[in-house]
Amino acid sequence: MALGYITPVIGGWLVDRGLSFKLALIVGLLCMIGGNSVLMWMHPQGFYFGLALTLCGIGLFKGNISTLVGRLYPSGDTQRDQGYARFFMGIILGATLGPLVLGFLAMYVGWPMVFLVSAGGQLLALALFWHYRACWEVIRENKNMDLWFFVTAVSLLTILLGILLAYPVHSNNLLGLSALAVFLVMTGWIVNQCRVQIKKIVGLTLISLLLIAYYAASMQVSGSLVMAIERYFPVYIGHWLLSPTAFAALEAGCAFLFIPLFARLWNYMAAHNHAPSLFFKMGLGHVLAAASFAIFSWVFFTKSALLLGLIIANVLLGMSVVCVFPTHLSLISQYAPVAIQGTLMGMSFLPDALAGYVASVVTQLPVTYTLGGALYTHIYLNIAAVIFVIGMIIFLLAPLWGLLFHERNNLAFIGS
Repeated sequence: MALGYITPVIGGWLVDRGLSFKLALIVGLLCMIGGNSVLMWMHPQGFYFGLALTLCGIGLFKGNISTLVGRLYPSGDTQRDQGYARFFMGIILGATLGPLVLGFLAMYVGWPMVFLVSAGGQLLALALFWHYRACWEVIRENKNMDLWFFVTAVSLLTILLGILLAYPVHSNNLLGLSALAVFLVMTGWIVNQCRVQIKKIVGLTLISLLLIAYYAASMQVSGSLVMAIERYFPVYIGHWLLSPTAFAALEAGCAFLFIPLFARLWNYMAAHNHAPSLFFKMGLGHVLAAASFAIFSWVFFTKSALLLGLIIANVLLGMSVVCVFPTHLSLISQYAPVAIQGTLMGMSFLPDALAGYVASVVTQLPVTYTLGGALYTHIYLNIAAVIFVIGMIIFLLAPLWGLLFHERNNLAFIGS
């Protein structure tokens, strides 16, 4: 899972070095199709190669498609936020339907069909991307990367990923050191490339670090929350036991439904000369998430109104996701220097990797300690407090954001 968040840094760096978006995305999709095709045969010796090829495709596709969305809008275009909101709707729809459909196929048909359907979906995405290729022609690109360099880089990356996956016991420390080395090397390269715009780079890095706690908290919905409901807080509708995974789907479904509603709200505020800034949206998202986890904690403490409390908490968390995730992507697209935009977009996923590790530690805590269900009450209350404090920091540091990004009027609580 962590490798899926690390490889986009390399994919973004290749684009910044002269690889075209079109080639990066097409090769990325082909790698994922090839990886799923190899996995479909369920051959033991080909398993790690299939995973490595898939991860290589994710690295070329994941960050660069996000950067490409931002490039469709000219600098200063207020519609960029709306574009990322629509883009996020597709991500949420896939995150909601994917586990349901593929989980059903895995249970009743088998894993080969799961990989076949995944490859088919990616093939359809490739066909659609090629059909609408004229839409990307408006984007100016510096296409000067040597083809053999690109092929060599992709081949070496696939081999390295295969080794890391095939020997996990010996590669845990190597993986951590590799991630640290990638971060340090990329940071040095970024500073060397854009010394003049160092303040914006510092601002984007600071925001990404502040968002680690939020991303770690949001991952609890599909981790410790499911475990808590399953082990200690079963939810019934009449005599029917409700599946814990239904609440994870509820959070994603709420996010999907609230995207157009929040888009209308932002447009309404802008029409009345109170356009919300990017940082106002992220601060609001943190406050909503804090309220959500406070409700989780209260429900688990009182053990009353479980169903209603869990629904309200997931609705609030879905609203917070709409405020934070597309706004973070829009922020990078709007303020990252063009010369290193792909790399910074890829590096924006590194906090997700650390957040995933933190989330996994929280998920395993009840197994380590003997507090049982009471531990979840304390964990979620602490999460609510931390997220709320970070939200207040984002609000209160509005003058700092204005200083770092040189646009004080657009970075206050609510800028007109």
